Amino acid sequence: MSTRLATAGSTLISPQKSVILGASDCNEGPWEGIESDIEANVLALWSEDEDFPLILVTLDLLYPGRRLRDAIEEAAYPVPPERILVAASHTHRAPMTDDTKTGLGRPDVEYLDWIADTVSSLVRSVLTSDRVPITLRLGTSIADHSINRRLRKRLVLSSRPRLNKVVMAPNPQGFRDELLTALVVHSSGEDQPLAVLWNYACHPVAGPTQNAVSGHFPTAVRDGVRQYYNNSSLPVLFFQGFSGNTRPKASGQAQTLKSKVRRRLAGPVFERMKPHTYQKWMTSLTEVLLGAIRNAKILDSPKTSVRRISIPGSDFMDANKPLDHVYVSRIDLDTKVSFVTVSAEVVAEYAPILRQILHDRHVVCVGCADHVIGYLPTQEIMSEGGYEAGQFCKPFDLDGVNPKAPSALIRAFEQLA
Repeated sequence: MSTRLATAGSTLISPQKSVILGASDCNEGPWEGIESDIEANVLALWSEDEDFPLILVTLDLLYPGRRLRDAIEEAAYPVPPERILVAASHTHRAPMTDDTKTGLGRPDVEYLDWIADTVSSLVRSVLTSDRVPITLRLGTSIADHSINRRLRKRLVLSSRPRLNKVVMAPNPQGFRDELLTALVVHSSGEDQPLAVLWNYACHPVAGPTQNAVSGHFPTAVRDGVRQYYNNSSLPVLFFQGFSGNTRPKASGQAQTLKSKVRRRLAGPVFERMKPHTYQKWMTSLTEVLLGAIRNAKILDSPKTSVRRISIPGSDFMDANKPLDHVYVSRIDLDTKVSFVTVSAEVVAEYAPILRQILHDRHVVCVGCADHVIGYLPTQEIMSEGGYEAGQFCKPFDLDGVNPKAPSALIRAFEQLA
């Protein structure tokens, strides 16, 4: 049996000045600096009988964007692009790095140049570091920390009252993907891991931070994992799941007496979490991940394989401009575990569809990868309407969702199988 080898590293990517935060509702307020540092984390995996490594890159950003993806590919050359996974945590409190969605914010040119150089240097450093033999361990838990954000209300009370519309509001009966996956990369013969990977589907929004940089819950959970291992520099890679219509469950709770009265009048609403509520929710999520880590079992096959499908963006979206391709990738870490990534914000309902298609293995669903085109709703969501069904298009500089988008995505999943 061939041996699996690995190297890993991390670096800070927090800005040193005031910048526009991606998809933030607080950019007009006073700049508050850094609430929690944001990072890039990289893991490279080799099998002895393969010519090139798998390179996994996670960024505490809204989306990676084309510039960063291109810079990482250049730094990793001659590693083929299909063997490179670049994924964002999707925090709404990080500098904008995607220059194609002006309605969500414009990148700061100096910061974009700096982060491209910084992440490229990290990738080159990881690829040239001494490789160590490793084992992979897989653990899972059920989190119960997110809530569906699509709710049909008979009466929507706002500046423009509406009847019988789907809006962003807590929906406890709506679908969510609560499967949390942990992968621990262990150096052979060592107690300390080389890196920890984890995956969960939940929008990093509704924290108490205003106009300040914050990695949101992925940063807090990363800190918790590092404390658990007593290693402040441990690379911890977070992969955002299919979370297009889910967000923190605690943000659906009434935070004040005023909000309770408002709910009486207008029905369920989302709120920004109070600091103690926010911390309690993140601490609880960290414990779920640590439980998965403690129960992780060794994966016995180091054989990897990759497949990447490129689909014209026009199959998914309508726009009066050229659209980038949508990439759907399958990365098999062994005979039992597959990462499936999509360069879009995929709604949670696609997770069980994908797992049914790849029913013979554990599937890690990853959204917000590479250059994100927009949301990918199901056919049912498109018929219901609401933000994920097409209202998102204006800030994404799009005209609409192609009615055939759901079938195009499922067809890609089937091709990967």
